[in-house]
Amino acid sequence: NIAVTNSGDGTVFIFTQSGGLGSLKLVSTRYTVGKNPQWIVIADFHHRGFSDLAVVNDNTVMILSNTQTGTFDDTNPQVYAISDVGSKILTIDILNNQLLNLVITSAIGSETPGLNLLLNNGDQTFHNNSFYALTHSMSGLTSGIFNHNVNQSLITVDLDTGTYSTILRTDLIQIQDIYS
Repeated sequence: NIAVTNSGDGTVFIFTQSGGLGSLKLVSTRYTVGKNPQWIVIADFHHRGFSDLAVVNDNTVMILSNTQTGTFDDTNPQVYAISDVGSKILTIDILNNQLLNLVITSAIGSETPGLNLLLNNGDQTFHNNSFYALTHSMSGLTSGIFNHNVNQSLITVDLDTGTYSTILRTDLIQIQDIYS
């Protein structure tokens, strides 16, 4: 399946295949997701074995739950406010508790650059947004285990200045040094 945002009309298209190898067709389904959707991530946020959608709009993240029939529920989405116009979105188990959380960067050029963190409650909802300020806009975001432990960490990249920041998880999230 392929998911594509359309900021012009505030929708997301999901393209799925139908038919066998000899008669492969793409079928699209359109979901209304709000003003100016920019980024989308697909993951099983509810631990049901089905992929859900998280869409970054202007100042919100919208979660569309999988209906378990191959479609998504856009009639009753979960909507979470973020601190600024969102840009990139990433899923990460930052607390090592088997729950996927959401990290959303502020848009490039934002007056308040930083990371928005929505922690998964494990009950099909997320905590309200926590904002972590950074000194630079982010043009890249990735995650991994960088400090030889089992905790996921984040790296942000600022292509304008040629720097990157590591954001490591210990007991609390802490922002580390900036490197060039």
